[in-house]
Amino acid sequence: VVAAGKNKGFISACNAGARHAHGEYLCFLNNDTLVTPTWLEQLVDTIRIYPACGAVGAKLVYPEGTLQEAGSMLWRDGATRGYGREDDPFKPEYCYLREVAYCSAACLLVRTDLFERLGGYDTLFEPSYYEDVDLCMRLWQLGYKVVYQPASTVIHLEFSSSSTDKAVDLMKMNKTRFQERWFRQLRFLPEHAAANILTARDIRKGKTVLFADDRIPTASTGPDSSRAYKILRHLAGSGHLVTVFPLSDPTPYQPDLRNLQQMGVEVFHSPYAELDTFLHDRAGYYSAVLTTRTRAATAYLQKIRTAWPATAVVYDAEALPTSHQALPTDATPPI
Repeated sequence: VVAAGKNKGFISACNAGARHAHGEYLCFLNNDTLVTPTWLEQLVDTIRIYPACGAVGAKLVYPEGTLQEAGSMLWRDGATRGYGREDDPFKPEYCYLREVAYCSAACLLVRTDLFERLGGYDTLFEPSYYEDVDLCMRLWQLGYKVVYQPASTVIHLEFSSSSTDKAVDLMKMNKTRFQERWFRQLRFLPEHAAANILTARDIRKGKTVLFADDRIPTASTGPDSSRAYKILRHLAGSGHLVTVFPLSDPTPYQPDLRNLQQMGVEVFHSPYAELDTFLHDRAGYYSAVLTTRTRAATAYLQKIRTAWPATAVVYDAEALPTSHQALPTDATPPI
């Protein structure tokens, strides 16, 4: 414990603590948090394994169980927003690993060498707010990534160390300072609009691909499923933003569901896999739809084509159908 003598605010306290710390990583954790089992192990494993990871943040939830933040979004006007705020934290969109603009320093693990190289949290933002956004921007500027790890869950009371009114005033003041520092970079971010949330939540630069199949692919259940699993692993490993939607069997098969999520693949499953709602909510988002199974192609692809006429549909025909599996002659070709 480092005794400061008096309360100098979040930034000063964090920087002072970091100067006394000895270790490969620094974990910043607010005093109004409650941790859950394996929260720290998940963060450490991520920063060690994920390529060029400079910082990793946890899923933050409110004490009553609603979501506070599944990674955070940064907009062109310098405004910020926790992704999924006040929603169900178990929805598929909040449960997969991804690269984000920043994660809140309410729970943030940072490489010590990078924190020291950057000079810690910038005192420009004292006493608090926007210092975490600024730090993550500087990590990105150095060529390192900021990652959201949903397997680490931390309960955060929020604003328990200061009044809400005071916090809002500090945010407004430091937002202006942040805008002045980063205005060149902010020009390339999405405009602040609800229509851009899907773009702002995940800042990887690959193509957006919907993998529509009968069920969630597994690594070992049959040649077709295992081939599909390998395709997903390759797409995610190549930096593409992949969503899996099971058309017939939405069972959340484990450990494959969790493994895919940790690869950076968004996976829909029961009770959240409602196709009509999905097609409505994701209209215009995907570059392509990929499927590997004849049954899924014949039963559902025409519905997807009708909802998204401008989206390319690709059918992986590596396993040619036998005569009893063949497409009916009046079926629309999947490509």
